[in-house]
Amino acid sequence: MGVYLSNQGNCKDGEHLGAWFNLPIDPEGVAEKIGLYAEYAVHNYLLPIEVGDYESIERLNHLYMLVEELNGTPLYGVLRELMASGHFDGLEDLVARQDDIRYWADCHDMSGVARKYVEEGYFDQIPEIIEWCIDYERLGRAIAAKGEFIETKHGVFEIW
Repeated sequence: MGVYLSNQGNCKDGEHLGAWFNLPIDPEGVAEKIGLYAEYAVHNYLLPIEVGDYESIERLNHLYMLVEELNGTPLYGVLRELMASGHFDGLEDLVARQDDIRYWADCHDMSGVARKYVEEGYFDQIPEIIEWCIDYERLGRAIAAKGEFIETKHGVFEIW
């Protein structure tokens, strides 16, 4: 994970001096590569989350540590989608609530979640003959209306 920082105060032939930095960023390394100046901008980044143009080095390092905390979890691969869902007040909130997020493995949409609800006995015992008559798409919509679900490219997540 890294960011491309450009020194906004140090122009050479009309070009801002900039460089790629791996996270976490050492502020002294920034000073050595692109010079000391109060204003620099993030012009590009390789992170699983959105980053603002004028994030401080401290904030970038903090975000990196939060992202690393989620590395290896199902949440990591869909961080941008989860953050864009509007269910979280920032990455800190998502990390704090990660134990309250259930990943519905092998469910690509709400009909899959509905099928899991039936299979896992959320509705007590349903005779097999009745299971064949269940409209899982409709049941999935009803379940989604009663809870907080986020459908992503990697599956469905439920926020408790």
